Amino acid sequence: MTEVKESSSIGRVTDPFATQAVSTDGTTAYVQVTYTAKDTDLTDGDHTGLEKALEAGRDQGLTVEASGNALAPPAESHAAEVIGFALAAVILAITFGSLIAAGLPLLTALVGGGVSPGRRPGRRTPPQAHPGPGRTRPAALRRPREDRPADRRHVQRAPLHGVRTPRQDKDSAPQPKKTATAKP
Repeated sequence: MTEVKESSSIGRVTDPFATQAVSTDGTTAYVQVTYTAKDTDLTDGDHTGLEKALEAGRDQGLTVEASGNALAPPAESHAAEVIGFALAAVILAITFGSLIAAGLPLLTALVGGGVSPGRRPGRRTPPQAHPGPGRTRPAALRRPREDRPADRRHVQRAPLHGVRTPRQDKDSAPQPKKTATAKP
């Protein structure tokens, strides 16, 4: 970790023994490296220094893992998107014959890309659409009335088209045939 401390963009390196970040059996330790620069401003030398420190630990027989924004690949260039947008503007202007008519689809695309939560910088990915397990299920996948907990057996749900509910099955189930018994 001394190699990492020597970098000019390193703000702090925690000592796992001082912060009590060592497991009770002594086989696992946690070290936190904090940079003074943003992850987007880190140089190739910073990345190389961190990778050398990881390799030095591995060479000594340790299992070394790292995570965080410092190891993320550099942000992709948006040059292809800019070129594609400019090319689309030229093609639409030629096709529609008017800059206003060509600008409307482009404006719609810009607004749509700007309001979508996954496209804004600094935002997380949009939340999952599924509410979670056990919250909602299609009627065909719901448990039959007999399998429901006792406090939920009174709930009546409308059947899907062509799907029979347990109540319908019970009412319309074929009755067992009565067998004639021979008289002695």
